[in-house]
Amino acid sequence: LLLTMAFARSDLDQPFFLQRLERFALFNSQLDSDAKEAVSALQEECFAADTDREQGSSSKGNLNLLFDLLCEGNYVDILKGQTASDLLGNSSQSESKRLAPYLREQISSYCDHSVLACLEVEIIGIAALNLFLQLNYTGPLIESQKLIDINPHPCFTKFLRSDADTCGILGPVKEENDKTDTSGMSSDNDKFFHNIILSELAVDGEFPCHVCDSPYFLYLARIILLHLAAPERLDWSDPFVARPNEATNNYTATGTLVSPVGSESHTSTISASPRFIMHTKNLRMVYLWSARAAVAHQRLLSAHMPSETLWQEVDEMFKVTDLLLGANLKQELAEGEKILARIMLERGLAEHHFNRKGKGIEYFRRAQEYSGLAVELTGSIGKRTKFQQSATAQLLVRAYQNKEFQASNGDTTLGTHPEEQQLPTMIQHDDEGILLERVRYEDEKDNVHEKLDALDQSILLSLCLNVKNDNPLDGLTAEEMGAYLERVLMHHDDWMIYSTALLERAWLECERTHGRE
Repeated sequence: LLLTMAFARSDLDQPFFLQRLERFALFNSQLDSDAKEAVSALQEECFAADTDREQGSSSKGNLNLLFDLLCEGNYVDILKGQTASDLLGNSSQSESKRLAPYLREQISSYCDHSVLACLEVEIIGIAALNLFLQLNYTGPLIESQKLIDINPHPCFTKFLRSDADTCGILGPVKEENDKTDTSGMSSDNDKFFHNIILSELAVDGEFPCHVCDSPYFLYLARIILLHLAAPERLDWSDPFVARPNEATNNYTATGTLVSPVGSESHTSTISASPRFIMHTKNLRMVYLWSARAAVAHQRLLSAHMPSETLWQEVDEMFKVTDLLLGANLKQELAEGEKILARIMLERGLAEHHFNRKGKGIEYFRRAQEYSGLAVELTGSIGKRTKFQQSATAQLLVRAYQNKEFQASNGDTTLGTHPEEQQLPTMIQHDDEGILLERVRYEDEKDNVHEKLDALDQSILLSLCLNVKNDNPLDGLTAEEMGAYLERVLMHHDDWMIYSTALLERAWLECERTHGRE
């Protein structure tokens, strides 16, 4: 469908293809074979229309390689690759004394040549963010030996010394005349560098959690994605970081924040070349990725109250994302509404993590609307225990796709599918327990559930989260949350969603007499 729409227009230029390529490929690194073929075809068209010497066959092969590595989840290979090495350069030739200005300088220089270079740098930022999330949240774990050359990259050895001098931190940094190999961090320097990066990630005087793994990757992703999304915006560490006001600021069609008349530009912006800024305007998904990185940054902080500085940044990025993508995705992509649902879901979760008014319920509802998910919280007669003689009223969540969405989803009834046969076997409860594995309803229709995709399951979890946010923690709230969780646990095709629902159910069951065991 993407290719049909693209070739149907005769006035297409390179930015058109690049925007759709980025929207389609960078939104999620897990692409199926058809998606990867479409990406490859779009790349072919991009380069066929390109006459610039700097965007020739070598750039084409490099971008194809980075896309393949991103799709396969090989984030370490991306960060060890030649592109990352060329981007980060040699810090000994730079006059910058801090890591952030040096990184911004390198990004601007590398991306000054072409839009494709901006795409390459964006992929590196995404790989760094996904690697941080993999190491700290999702797994699988990676052997530390595989990260020794990129945590940090060798070119950053200089900043260990300069940051130590600036902050008054003493650590076992290698001397200039030390001939020891500095391609990776030694065990003596690990903790020292770890603390330096944590100090760089501090926001509004609040320090990140010190037990996190490899915060350098989050820091690298934050600098890259923020500089691509807002080249003239100061980062979180600057005391004069701009805090936009909706009443005095507006957003242009290209997503650039326009400062109000009379404001002092030197207190709210940093210098960037016009050519670099022009190239970054062709990127569309970078605002969403920058918001994702900022939310991960907030979740790392140890403070009880969320950072207002980070919230202003996240809010700005989501607003630009909505401005650039909201009206176009439905028309350009067959899965446009599903993608919009994911964006709304992420924004709702961001409001939850930043403790904003409503805690994201408005965007959870919009995500439900875009996805076509119908949810009904009701009651039905059934039995919960093995020895129960008479059925009683049980809380039940009915969730299904609206009729207009069912045609494109194929078979929607839960049953035995080939991919389900390869999943781990569910462990049954102890025979001595009195609880049934699931509530047995007298109406057989309530025992049959329609199959939901991972997005719909995530929306159900968000609605369960809203029940927790809006109600006191008592027995009735636990019953209502349990109804949503039971509906999600009917599926076990996504491990992250399934394990999240299991963990939340465990917290609820530990308060119940028969569920505690």
